[in-house]
Amino acid sequence: MDEQVVKVLRELEEFRKKRDDLYNLPREAARFLHILVKAAGIKNALEVGTSNGYSGIWIVSALKETGGHLATIEISKEKVAMAQKNFESAGLSTLVEILNGEAEKILPGLQGPFDLVFFDADKQPQLGYLQEIYPRIVPGGVIVSDNVHTHPQELANYLSYVRRHPEMDSITVPLGNGLELSYKRR
Repeated sequence: MDEQVVKVLRELEEFRKKRDDLYNLPREAARFLHILVKAAGIKNALEVGTSNGYSGIWIVSALKETGGHLATIEISKEKVAMAQKNFESAGLSTLVEILNGEAEKILPGLQGPFDLVFFDADKQPQLGYLQEIYPRIVPGGVIVSDNVHTHPQELANYLSYVRRHPEMDSITVPLGNGLELSYKRR
């Protein structure tokens, strides 16, 4: 990983300790996403829930190696501004499109196709997000959801759906706050 990216990630990890309104992915879960992007050769990724760009930087630094691009959605204008600054500081802003607004309104307009979708926003509407974007996820694509262990009630419908879906294989990865990794069969 590029030295500048590592520097920005460390700064964000320290900054997070001072702010309890930033919900960054734990480092080991972010590293997992980074490796997943490279291992699967991901090119077109979508993140729902940008926050300050921490997880996006991990994803985009891997996409830089695969020749990919990230579209990321964030409702908070303050967090969009922070994320933009952080992507620029990491030297990755040309590989990211930050979309400011409500996911429910933005998702229908996204063209795709996507080979990775990462959900780390409001948990209750997540099943709806998935159902909206699912037709634009390529066969062989991967869907990852954070907070499976910390928000099981809020994610109950989503988890039931992905675990029973006839076109998906799904497993919980016990890293960070718990990740649900789902694979859209070819």
